[in-house]
Amino acid sequence: MGEDHRDTLGTRRALADWRGQAGDAAGAAASFQRLLECQVRLLGEENPDTLSSCQYLAHWQGQAGDAAGAAASFQQLLAWQTQLLGDDHPSTLTTRHQLAHWRGQAGDAAGAAASFQQLLARYPDAPDSLSMLQELAYWRLKAGDAEGSEAVYEELFKEMSMGSVHSGGVNVPLLQGWEDRSQAIVVQTQQTDGFRPNIVVVREDSKARTMDEFVAQSLEALKSTFQQLEVGHSEPTALGRHSGHLIDFTFIAQGQQYRQAQFYTAFAAYIFTFTASNISHRFPAFWPVAKRIIEETCIEGA
Repeated sequence: MGEDHRDTLGTRRALADWRGQAGDAAGAAASFQRLLECQVRLLGEENPDTLSSCQYLAHWQGQAGDAAGAAASFQQLLAWQTQLLGDDHPSTLTTRHQLAHWRGQAGDAAGAAASFQQLLARYPDAPDSLSMLQELAYWRLKAGDAEGSEAVYEELFKEMSMGSVHSGGVNVPLLQGWEDRSQAIVVQTQQTDGFRPNIVVVREDSKARTMDEFVAQSLEALKSTFQQLEVGHSEPTALGRHSGHLIDFTFIAQGQQYRQAQFYTAFAAYIFTFTASNISHRFPAFWPVAKRIIEETCIEGA
């Protein structure tokens, strides 16, 4: 067939992606960079396979920690998609979202905030508008506009309030754009990067364990469960009316880095564990929403 055959190029793309999913994000990005150069030369910039490889390149650059590279690749992809698909195509909109996000990750918080504001003004009913609102609030805060950030979050909570999920002794606020998946599990209905942010609440018997003992056992269980677990911080804290302990950590699954915050609070003979989860680089914008949900959760009798 030869190295320029379409089937060979397809195999190279699959190999590069599996390399990333196996944990070698930098190797995947380098492979997609070489593949993209070949596809541009052989297939042209407007070929669907070329566009797909550019998207994969940007994804794995981001996963490898190269935010500036990811932003540059999404900028290139946007130029090609705009010419081929038009400004308002769903794929073009997704790329605009990704570009704004990685622009912020690369250090341009003000530019990211401005981009998300423009996107929301132009596409208020976009499928990922909830995520874009969270990003707008977060990047405004990072750019030094605390008042503007708080205004977005307050408007977000005011418009989203719609009820609660009752299970296992807790009432968890259920916001618009979230749904009850099973008992005390709430999931954001919109997904970004193929993942739906979620919060899980678990109640278990304390078995006379102190909070310190429970946290220590939980950390050991996490270390034995997750690949490449890295704990960011672990400290006593209070969320709203709930006093307890908060830990923050990241882990790798299928080449993707995820981030979770677990908050433990005790009442009567039980310990309640709240776990908020999202893709790692999306978590900072998501956490204020998750934190607010936890703060407003009611534990029966508390």
